[in-house]
Amino acid sequence: MTDEMMRVTKMPIRGFSFAVVFLILVGRAAFSEQAGYSINAEQKDVGKIQIQLQKDDRYLGVVSQLTRSPDRNVECNGLCYLQNGNKNVSWTCGPKKICTLYCTTNPPVGGCN
Repeated sequence: MTDEMMRVTKMPIRGFSFAVVFLILVGRAAFSEQAGYSINAEQKDVGKIQIQLQKDDRYLGVVSQLTRSPDRNVECNGLCYLQNGNKNVSWTCGPKKICTLYCTTNPPVGGCN
């Protein structure tokens, strides 16, 4: 494993979420006009990840959903960028459920659909 890969694997969730938001904003100038945007990736030894962006007048939100296999619980991580700071939340959902992030509650919470 290269030094670069070691640094990336040690990156905290907050840094990872910021990097995802930054890359999407740079790559998609029309983001401000979209209600939600998602990215999907899969690596057979790890699982499938879906990252969704949420936008409201009061916040920007990033929620990641990792599915290791269809019969296992889904791992969820969310980050709400608010006017007065950032809030992280982590939770799990049952198999085949979708992670939902609610940034308008105080503190922000995650849910499952």
